[in-house]
Amino acid sequence: MKHMPAESFSYRGVCVDLQIECARGLVFGHADLLAGGEFMNRVSLGSGRSPDEVRERLRCLAKAKIDLAEVVRTAEAECARCRPAAVHPAKRGQGRRKEST
Repeated sequence: MKHMPAESFSYRGVCVDLQIECARGLVFGHADLLAGGEFMNRVSLGSGRSPDEVRERLRCLAKAKIDLAEVVRTAEAECARCRPAAVHPAKRGQGRRKEST
């Protein structure tokens, strides 16, 4: 398996590390997404296309994954702001209890 030079870039504050490998006419690659030094996600791809095409496709997929994570974060923050925190059904009634006499 032949390893291509690794590539790193930053997108919206997320570090993206790309690694491409070639074996028997196929190209495999993955993009690790790191936010704040913590692993966020991995996008993987295998193809019979050229290493440059796989690298560009991984770049696009990684950016889309980061964009989607931002949309989800924004939606969750908006939902939390608009409605009170939900209480899990198993936790209902476990707050203060009236003492019976």
